[in-house]
Amino acid sequence: MTRRKNDAAATRRALMDAAFACLAELGYHRSSTVAVCERAGVARGTMLHHFPSKQALMLASIDDLLMRRAAEFAAELEGFTGGPAELLPHLWSALRGPTFSVWLELAVAARTDDVLGPEFRLMMKRFDATANAVAESLLADHIDDPEVIRAGVQVLFSALNGFALDFLQKDEEEVEAGVQLALSYFSRAFASATGDSSS
Repeated sequence: MTRRKNDAAATRRALMDAAFACLAELGYHRSSTVAVCERAGVARGTMLHHFPSKQALMLASIDDLLMRRAAEFAAELEGFTGGPAELLPHLWSALRGPTFSVWLELAVAARTDDVLGPEFRLMMKRFDATANAVAESLLADHIDDPEVIRAGVQVLFSALNGFALDFLQKDEEEVEAGVQLALSYFSRAFASATGDSSS
């Protein structure tokens, strides 16, 4: 890779990181191209070379979000050797933090945006496929039917996403209590699927 290409890649990465930080801290509507440029330390003309509009920047942010969520998911599960019950708290941990906040901002924006909406839904399908593949690889020795794993992961992520949203309206202690109760239910459900009555 030439120096010019290296510089362009570094600038694009700086803009992606700045857009992520702005979305997490300022929200979608206040994450203007000016705010992103200031955060990245990049001239607006340079940004327009990479992303000619805020919409183009947000479309790229959707792809960047997918990579961040997948990377955090993989990092949380690195070296994992347990069964379904031990897996559940790791999935909850992978949904915490600024990445979820950015996901929420883009999800709300995509709801009424004819361009962002399809891209966001496609990103979620790709993330779901990644999560399912990881879960199947980790739980194949415990659950024979991959459909059971996929259904369980889908329902579990939907529930945990809902709990993460609860942080907007409830105290952390109340949310965590609900999460632990839900994880207990899911642990028993997975135990039933594996024939393990000890959970």
